[in-house]
Amino acid sequence: MSEIVAVETEVVEFSLEDRATLDRCESTISNGIASFMEVGRALQKIRDARLYLFSHATFEEYCRDRWGLSRSYAFRQIKAAELANDPKLLSISPIPSEWVARELSKAPKALRAEVWHTVQEAAKSEGKPVSAEAVRLAIAEKLEQPKPVKVDYTDYAKREAFDLVRWLVKEWNRNWDCPVFRFKVKELIDRLAEEEVFDA
Repeated sequence: MSEIVAVETEVVEFSLEDRATLDRCESTISNGIASFMEVGRALQKIRDARLYLFSHATFEEYCRDRWGLSRSYAFRQIKAAELANDPKLLSISPIPSEWVARELSKAPKALRAEVWHTVQEAAKSEGKPVSAEAVRLAIAEKLEQPKPVKVDYTDYAKREAFDLVRWLVKEWNRNWDCPVFRFKVKELIDRLAEEEVFDA
């Protein structure tokens, strides 16, 4: 026996087994939000088998309406779960969180196992849990890149200037002819010149 679902101009036929698979996957997602690997695998099954067509026209609509997830977040969950299931990484140690998996995915494939091993050893020696920041620093070290720098916003003038610069960059191409925009540019230039907020 099968169920026929009409999605806009497409008619898709699903078996009862497909419906049972969708129900199992949705149960995993609703019960297992704590386990990113299970949720990622369930979302991947739903996407790959197009099981979302039972109730929605697109995977994006399904994620948004059924789970309140954006499409990009759902895909990040899927990618993190794929990475966490990598046998080379699992042979070292399971990946504890989506954040750690997301950072580890930024490493070149050839270096992932080495980076993961380095991070695990450092965490054991320090007696701390693995963090996304530790993965980020290990990747930078392996690639011989400068370590990421955190900006200190304790000085209010610097923070205000950084906020203004951020706004300026964002608006630069769209609003050059706008008088308010030109005024903000002049205000930024004057503030930087008078207060010398970027001097060491």
